[in-house]
Order: sequence, then C-alpha cells, then structure tokens
Amino acid sequence: KNECFSNGTETESVCPEHSDCENNVGSYTCTCLPGYRLDPKKSSLCKDVDECAEKTHSCQQVCENTEGGFNCSCLPGNVLAEDKKTCQRDVKNAVLCRAKGCNQVCMVVDGIASCGCNTGYTNSSDTLCTDINECSLVNKPCSQSYQNTDGGFLCSCYPGYKLDEDKVSCIECNQLYYVINCSKMCVCYGCGKCNNVRGCECITGWKGDNCNQDVDECATNGACLLGQICVNTLGSFKCECPSGYENISGQCQGKSIYHTI
Repeated sequence: KNECFSNGTETESVCPEHSDCENNVGSYTCTCLPGYRLDPKKSSLCKDVDECAEKTHSCQQVCENTEGGFNCSCLPGNVLAEDKKTCQRDVKNAVLCRAKGCNQVCMVVDGIASCGCNTGYTNSSDTLCTDINECSLVNKPCSQSYQNTDGGFLCSCYPGYKLDEDKVSCIECNQLYYVINCSKMCVCYGCGKCNNVRGCECITGWKGDNCNQDVDECATNGACLLGQICVNTLGSFKCECPSGYENISGQCQGKSIYHTI
C-alpha cells in the first residue's frame, strides 16, 4: 500500500503543499521541497524560505525573493552576468564608471554615474563603501548574540539554546540536551534532572556529572547525633545506636535489663 495518498487514490497526497512524500513500509515521510522549510508555528505546512531576508542568497547586488527561490538583478548601469548572480558594468558606461572611481558598485542613469554598495555595506563617502556593523543597529537581526563579519553577520546563542533554521532565532534546548547549541546530552540516571545550561542537577544524596555517584553523608561530621553510628546507604544514610543501646526519642540510651525473681 502506498501511504503517500489518502483514500487509496493517487490524487490526494497526505503531505502538505510544496513537499515530497516518500513511501516507507507501513508509513511515509514528508520532506519540504528546496526553498521551503517546515513552519515552526504550524509544522504541517511547508513555508517559503526568504533567502533575501536571511542573506542566504548568492546575488552580488539585488535579491528578490520568489516562491521557493529567489532572483538576482543589478543596479542601474550594470548587467547580470551569465551565472545569473554576479553583475558587471555595461560596456557603454565603463568609461563613466572608471572616471567616477566607485570602490564597489557604479550606477549610470541618464548618462550620470553614481556609486552604490553591495549588500551589507553602506556609503561612507560619495565613492567609498564601508561594512555595516549589524551588531550596532537598533533593530538587531539576531535574537541573542552577534558577530559582525565583512559584509554580513553571524548569530549565535546563549548556553541552553541553539540556532534555529532561519540562522537568526534561538530556540531552547529540549529537556535532554544542554550547553551552547545543545551539543551535550544529559544522562542523569534517574537521580537528577537536566538543566539546559549546567547539565545534570542531582537530587539529595547523589553527585557527579551524571548523578551516578553516591554521596557518603557519613564522611561529613554531624550527620548523626553524638553517640550514634552513621551507616551510609545508596542516596542516603541512617543513624543507628551501638550494641547494647536503643533509640528512644532520637537518643541512644542503654537497654534496661530486667531480672525475674
């Protein structure tokens, strides 16, 4: 049976729009098409990836997002190269651009040359472009930590979080993982719970990275009252009275000996 189609027909796919269905034995797998990803707010939908906004495109100058992809174009006075990504000066305007002396992009409109900048840069003068420090912007693109790069930026997350697929948002580690990028797995052996930042937090009586080492409470002075014997147990301890004594209201007292006359 092909589980990829509902009601046994081959017209209604069980997978959402913009996805492929792979039929497996007794089941199926849905995978979003290139240019789409699962919507984090509604996992049953494949959502268009805006490569232009996420800066994952390969356009040299202008990026225009399309459904499932993107198109590259050039600023005025430039033409798109055969690779459909990079731009080159129009031969007719080459003389004007050389005279203008732009260090990145030259635009020619109505016979007048002016300078522009590639994505991630801004004009620092009439002809020069400098890198935009996205980390200093009021509306920062990253949700947590930033690292400025030449013409772009990199986002990172605090311990206990990992970078989402959009490369700018951070999502909390699930209950089994911790530290930066959720790169370590918590194994607490039932004697602790996972903290997304620090790892296993052990319950009383246990210690160690995995909470699998018993705490010897008897090694610490004061575990039992004076005169009592401390007996360590797994995850705990108990206080006993010496031979010939009995516990009466928390105190070890000598046993009473009665003789029958």
